[in-house]
Amino acid sequence: MYEPKVEYYKGVNETQIKKLLKTLTLYELYNTFENELNSIPNVETCNEKCGEKLTGSLKEGLDLLKLCKVICKIILEVIANNGIYRESPCSRSFIYLNIWLYERVRQIATSDSEINKFYEALNSINKIKVLESKYCFIINFTPQKNGFMNMKYLYEFLHIYEDMKNEISADLSAKDQLYCSYIKEFFKYYNSIEGNCTSEVKGPIYCNVIEKYKLTFTDNDTLDSIYNKCNFDKIQCEGDTSVKNVFPCLKMKENLLKNEPHSDYIKNIFTPLGSYLRTRMRRKKNIKTNTHEEKYNNLENISTIQEDKADNLRYNIMYQ
Repeated sequence: MYEPKVEYYKGVNETQIKKLLKTLTLYELYNTFENELNSIPNVETCNEKCGEKLTGSLKEGLDLLKLCKVICKIILEVIANNGIYRESPCSRSFIYLNIWLYERVRQIATSDSEINKFYEALNSINKIKVLESKYCFIINFTPQKNGFMNMKYLYEFLHIYEDMKNEISADLSAKDQLYCSYIKEFFKYYNSIEGNCTSEVKGPIYCNVIEKYKLTFTDNDTLDSIYNKCNFDKIQCEGDTSVKNVFPCLKMKENLLKNEPHSDYIKNIFTPLGSYLRTRMRRKKNIKTNTHEEKYNNLENISTIQEDKADNLRYNIMYQ
């Protein structure tokens, strides 16, 4: 099972936060990829293309070869089904396959040259059906590896925020407070890296995601709704002289997590009974069926494809 990475989270409930995040749709998606690793694909095209580039006989080479075949099969199935989620085109969802994949490759290989061969193989597969796959990018993040984790965290928050904002209720239950605590810490983290992105110089890979945040969140009342539900006060970030209008640092007006009954509840919501109760509560809330559609409408702004740069697809997904 994929383990959420929240190194930026400095709260006391990190273990509970990770358990809670695992219930969200992004991590369900990551786990579908993880489950594919248990398969032994035998697709002629995949065997041929992966075998041409990856010829190592040691464990690292064999593991990369198997991973290449698994991802090749996913790529071909995604193209056939028009998206990882059947209702979503590759341009909106493929970025998460890329993020998961680069992490997995880095766990196997330490050499940039071997990683480059792996991606050369996958891109040769992606060119088989150019028209169908023109929005389904396979991205090698090695040239921008120093900024990869920040980019990953920013993209992931965009996805899971859509789930969280629908889960948080006005009564601010113990589970809701965990969500609020996570959002508070993420905003603090966001402000710690935002200053690395200026218009004067070309910044790290994640700077374009920073720009998309402003477009995504400032055109509606989403943030104000969360501030109110979570009972947040806007405060100055460390090193600032005033409170920011957009993405300020946050402080909870009341720390109800200190109450023992709530603490017990937080522990219990991840038991089998808790899982059952969460399912019942979700049904009762009657969450709108267009949640995913709204989510990917937001993500579409991030993965926008510029027609005048169609000859450079990787440029578009990483820098536009």
